Amino acid sequence: QQCIVDSSLFTINTTTSISCLYDNISRLRITATRRLHLCQVNVYAVNAVSPWQCAQSQMEVVGVFGGMCYAASRDEQTDWLGAQRKCLD
Repeated sequence: QQCIVDSSLFTINTTTSISCLYDNISRLRITATRRLHLCQVNVYAVNAVSPWQCAQSQMEVVGVFGGMCYAASRDEQTDWLGAQRKCLD
């Protein structure tokens, strides 16, 4: 499934919270025609991580890689060692 956030949800100088509550989300796309300040992204369950995250010791990671934003929280439900092994394969 995909979560696509429509630009009509955004208003100038306001904070907008977006919930994308689906199982097996393959992509979350947020497109803005002007400046977009992304304050916080939380991923609560994943089955893989990006290769750049393999060296991290914890899942408390927020970053931008290749123009994409990645984040995880302490509430992460994935097996971190399993995710690391998948990265290293």
